[in-house]
Amino acid sequence: MPTSGECLIDSKDITALKRAEEELQNSSDLLQALLDSSPDRIYFKNAQSRFIKVSKALVKRVGMTSPEQVIGKTDFDFHPPELARQFVHDEEHIMATGEAIIAKVEKQVGPDGETIWASVTKVPIYDRMGQIAGIIGISRDITALKRAEDELQQKGREL
Repeated sequence: MPTSGECLIDSKDITALKRAEEELQNSSDLLQALLDSSPDRIYFKNAQSRFIKVSKALVKRVGMTSPEQVIGKTDFDFHPPELARQFVHDEEHIMATGEAIIAKVEKQVGPDGETIWASVTKVPIYDRMGQIAGIIGISRDITALKRAEDELQQKGREL
């Protein structure tokens, strides 16, 4: 008989627990592989627009060297105030309405001050109660595409 504070756990319970832990670790590993290998800048933010998980590409984009330098911070830590305000405004709208932003073209500023262009998608994250708890963002660099479009327009005007 177990004494007070002890519990009986049979081998089926332990096997199920081990299986659940393994599945959770596999899911975590898959997410990390995506964040480590995608050229897109992927990030998760909480309801206060603070980064809670970021891809290697996002870390590089904001001029840092490790995710730990980004986690817990906001766009105001990495971008000019007017740009950061726009990002936060978009995220507040998503969290208030549940409406995603899909493939929004944004003019941004890189860590060295150069103009870059991004196609940005932001969607709400829901908690287990069905409440919006933050956002997931994916930002794809389309600078080369925008430059090619500009060159094509210039050549069209010249003709």
